[in-house]
Amino acid sequence: MVLTINQIITNNLERPIESYRVFKEFETTLVPRKGELILDTAFKDPDEYEVIKVIYDFQNEKCSIDIAPYFLEGADKEKLEKHRDMYVQYHEWKTDL
Repeated sequence: MVLTINQIITNNLERPIESYRVFKEFETTLVPRKGELILDTAFKDPDEYEVIKVIYDFQNEKCSIDIAPYFLEGADKEKLEKHRDMYVQYHEWKTDL
């Protein structure tokens, strides 16, 4: 099964001025459940994120999970882009851009 982990990087949880979606795909038989924690080399502080949503697509053998957003309080667009690019360049995540 293909598992996709999705995360939003944003500067404001209630009224985001800027935000980016990053995702990472795996071929696995393990599927996390809502409430469980995900670890990844991209995560530093905190080093784990809670699964907040799980969507199964059994017909296509896919599963998509959303994890809690990464919140950079007060960050401008440039800082958010640098953080997004760090996920992509150094930790094998992808982005919609």
